[in-house]
Amino acid sequence: MLAIDVPSSVFLGLVLAEGGRKMLAGGEPQKIRYMRSVVLLFTIFLYTPVPLIFLNGWPAWQTNYVMRWAGNLVDDPLRAAVTVLFYALTVLPAYGGFEFGRMLIKKGKAKMVRVSYIVMVFVTAFIIYLTREATFKVAPTYEKFDAGEFFPITHGGFFICLLITSIVTWGSLFFVYRRLRKKS
Repeated sequence: MLAIDVPSSVFLGLVLAEGGRKMLAGGEPQKIRYMRSVVLLFTIFLYTPVPLIFLNGWPAWQTNYVMRWAGNLVDDPLRAAVTVLFYALTVLPAYGGFEFGRMLIKKGKAKMVRVSYIVMVFVTAFIIYLTREATFKVAPTYEKFDAGEFFPITHGGFFICLLITSIVTWGSLFFVYRRLRKKS
């Protein structure tokens, strides 16, 4: 859901900054560029496709039942362009989280990077709590949600998609984090 995609993106940027903290601590431009590339490529290819999958399959749920028009993105270029917005709402926060983490590392406060991403976990959990009605009741369109035609988040194909994308995304993050730690 969009409400948790943004803080999750910040979390991702912070985690990757911590993974490459030794490379970042040296302040070498080549290593900083490398780390920026890792963050951007990871976000673009391994994180952002997940919200787009859910936007295409369950647009009302993905937009937290806030943007009624998102339930029908076809045949309207302006609505279809919301895909670009999703890229911006995942890539920019990840990059911002990374740069914030890099700044903390540069100032000798590397432990604060971990504190920051733990805070992002709590922020995300709090958002899930606040949006629990929308989070745990899935409907592809607003009309179906309003009509009470929704299903629980643990339902069939939706849950399998959620499970697979979660395993791939967070498993990849763990793998890249470990590689960065070794490379550092």
